[in-house]
Amino acid sequence: MGMSFIRARNDEQKNIRLEQIRSAAQDLFDTEPYEKITLASIAKKLDFSRVNLYNYVSTKEEIYLLLTTDEMSGFFQDILDTFEGIPAITSEEFSLLWAETLFRHERLLKLCSILFSIIEKNVTVQSLAEFKKQLFIDIERVYPMLKRLLPGIPEQSILTFLDYQLHHIAGLYPAVTLNEIQREAIRISGIPYEAKDFVSAFSEFLIIVLSGLEHS
Repeated sequence: MGMSFIRARNDEQKNIRLEQIRSAAQDLFDTEPYEKITLASIAKKLDFSRVNLYNYVSTKEEIYLLLTTDEMSGFFQDILDTFEGIPAITSEEFSLLWAETLFRHERLLKLCSILFSIIEKNVTVQSLAEFKKQLFIDIERVYPMLKRLLPGIPEQSILTFLDYQLHHIAGLYPAVTLNEIQREAIRISGIPYEAKDFVSAFSEFLIIVLSGLEHS
């Protein structure tokens, strides 16, 4: 990937550079295990020196925090588009449709599975503050839709409904996307194991959460 300028001289060039960095990091994230991705490998994909990369980010996690912001915004827009025009819906129907929509964003699921344990712990305070600010802006976009479709949930509990999901994804998604070593270990151990389907498992979780919030 060639570069038309060595170092960004203004905000426009900086934004172009950050978009190029995000794109390279996204390509690697889609094809490589996260632990094998380094700033050096991102710089190599950009045909860009690692030293110059430090002009824009201090850790690879800062890049993936930016990518998480993009993926979150895309997911919430998909939610708005998916539920637009639906006048009423049962908790079961809502949960299944929400889970199906979420599963369309597997890159986001992968990022959320390491968001709290790895990404957030290796970025600057300012970067993390910007991420959380944008996340709240995106959440506010879906508030009217959630209040309309989930009238049994108190308005102050909508944020709790969304917060619970982030924490559950962190455990559920890795559990349903086992690698070869994990599958072979289960086979050798002889323990009873039933493969889980993300959409089914997540929709069941949402039904339980909604029921609890309705009666809280």
